[in-house]
Formats: sequence, C-alpha cells, structure tokens
Amino acid sequence: MMATLMLGRSILSFSFAQMIFHYIAPIMMLFDWVLFDTKGRFSIFDPLYWMIIPLGYYIYALIYSNVVSVYPAIYNLYNPKLILGTLVTVLIIGYILFVVDKITDKNR
Repeated sequence: MMATLMLGRSILSFSFAQMIFHYIAPIMMLFDWVLFDTKGRFSIFDPLYWMIIPLGYYIYALIYSNVVSVYPAIYNLYNPKLILGTLVTVLIIGYILFVVDKITDKNR
C-alpha cells in the first residue's frame, strides 16, 4: 500500500484485484489487529525490524532491474529520497502502532 502511494500511481489505474491487494487488504489487516489481536506484544525495536521489508524489496528491485530485465518505468529506483522517505514513513507508522499497542494493552 505504501509503495503504491509513494510512487504516485493513480488509484484509477488499478484493476479490481490490484485494488484489493494494494489497498483493501492492508486496511483490513490493520482493523483485524486493532479489534482482535492481543496487545502489548510489540517491543521498542520492532519498527526497526519492519524497515527490513521495504529495504529488502528495494534491494531486490535493484538487482532484478540490473540482472534480469528492465523494471517498469513507473519506478525511479535510483532516487535516494524515495527509499529514504519510504523507510522514514515505515518507521513513523511503526512507532505509532507501537504506542497504540502499549496504550491499548489491558494487562498493564
């Protein structure tokens, strides 16, 4: 969801299946966590670990575009502001989730 928002693709350019995958499923997972999961399990370092996922995707995209094929033109992989902005966004959202997790913990 964040990657498609950061890269500026128009929501209207997605098919229905892509819309479910990129927007509806992440929102539903967030609602599932808020409503049903046990709170108080996140550690202070978890948002840092979550940054590994977009960083790994970025590294994979760089390798794939240079070795296997040309990556789609919608991606500007050599823009350091893009990857830094994505990582900072993941970190901010991660720590917001960490604070919400600690506030909503009923076992405190």
